[in-house]
Amino acid sequence: MAENNSSSLMEKVISLSKQRGFVFQSSEIYGGLKSAYDYGPLGVELKRNIMNEWWRSMVHEREDVIGIDASIIMHTKVWQASGHLAGFSDPLVDCLISKERFRADKAPRPQPKDELPIECADKGQAKTYVEAIQKRFNIELKRNGKTLYGMKVIDENTMGFFPDDSDKPTETFPYRGYVSPTFGSPFLSDERQFNLMFRSQIGPIDVLGDITAYVEQNKELDGKELRTGIEEIVKKSAVYLRPETAQAMFVQFLNCQQSMSMKVPFGIAQMGKSFRNEVTVEHFIFRSCEFEQMEMEFFVEPGTQKEWLDYWRDRRMEWWQKLANDPSKFRYRAHEKDELAHYADACYDIEYE
Repeated sequence: MAENNSSSLMEKVISLSKQRGFVFQSSEIYGGLKSAYDYGPLGVELKRNIMNEWWRSMVHEREDVIGIDASIIMHTKVWQASGHLAGFSDPLVDCLISKERFRADKAPRPQPKDELPIECADKGQAKTYVEAIQKRFNIELKRNGKTLYGMKVIDENTMGFFPDDSDKPTETFPYRGYVSPTFGSPFLSDERQFNLMFRSQIGPIDVLGDITAYVEQNKELDGKELRTGIEEIVKKSAVYLRPETAQAMFVQFLNCQQSMSMKVPFGIAQMGKSFRNEVTVEHFIFRSCEFEQMEMEFFVEPGTQKEWLDYWRDRRMEWWQKLANDPSKFRYRAHEKDELAHYADACYDIEYE
């Protein structure tokens, strides 16, 4: 019920945003692009007001923070050094029934002998899923309200259909070791790597010509060998749209420090567009492929990071509360150890109720 209420509220927010001229679907007259949005007459003013206020408080009112405006396209070696090219990809899986797409490394992992109930949004969806599973896998799960029963984990590689609580399965299927996070469905596709960085080519020569020639000259190669060869051709002129603004502040650290005679501790701030080939694109402007970031990197003496983290955590909370109609709606959320980046001692989100 809570999930349905949340979905209903989101639909109302999206509708009101359009009616009032805040946010429009990108390319709407041509069917729209789900992962992209345009800010309307009031939306662009609101966004610029927030960004200008952030820049004023973060840069203009402080002597220990300076700003830059870096290029969206950076040298490929930047992303190699930062680890983005090697690790900025997700293993993705599709649910064969609900079509939900999710990260395999974040999915729930039922153990051997665990039941695998499929939790649907409502009874109508449950009935539809029963029919889809029966048609595709030739088994009929038991439906109790909006929950489907009958599947159980046999071992780490196998799951089975146990009709009417029987002790032995009448059908067995490969088990991937996890289920879909929203519905708990074990009927899944193979994993596929999904690169979160947008790749393009730099230079006036179309790389497709070189790829076509390579394929024509190497018809005897198998698919894997062919892909490796094509990747080598693409790499020569490949560039990437930045997935975050932070890297430019690291790359330009020395230039900023020397040109402005800054001494540690000091910060570098930037506002601008970032781009991610997002896994989830149905959460309105909260998760989109193109988005605006306001980011500051603060450089400190080793050993003082905890003190400065607490300082900036509190300053950012104060800033958000100053702009809010109800400051009590904000709260901290400390990241768990398994959420932290490999280089992080601690991290906080500021959440709004």
